[in-house]
Amino acid sequence: MSTPTQTGEVTLSLGGKPRTVAFTMGALLEYVGLQGGDLSAAIDSLGSGNPDAITPLVYCGLKVRRKVNALPADFDLDTAREWVAEVLFLRPDELTPLMEALTASFQELGNRKGLPTEAATAAPGQA
Repeated sequence: MSTPTQTGEVTLSLGGKPRTVAFTMGALLEYVGLQGGDLSAAIDSLGSGNPDAITPLVYCGLKVRRKVNALPADFDLDTAREWVAEVLFLRPDELTPLMEALTASFQELGNRKGLPTEAATAAPGQA
């Protein structure tokens, strides 16, 4: 089950409950911090083709909506990894709306920053 919400958000069944992943600026900043603080390297890792590369960003996107998502007290990166693996192996069709939400958030961010449309809509790691 996936439900589009506002730009850069998607609701998926994760951990047995509908949860909203929000690719906001706050989520992106936390993601960059998890990846060592290098924005360019963090974005490049998303375009690497490694399915596990998106897990830290999903983790950050879930935390941004912590109250809405009613995340467990022990929610951590390993829990997010298990949830993403469940989607990847059991419901891979739900990856499309997840990636669409991610792309939409980059496009919106690019529009706010006045970037050319092709740079704003390029897949992470390809701009």
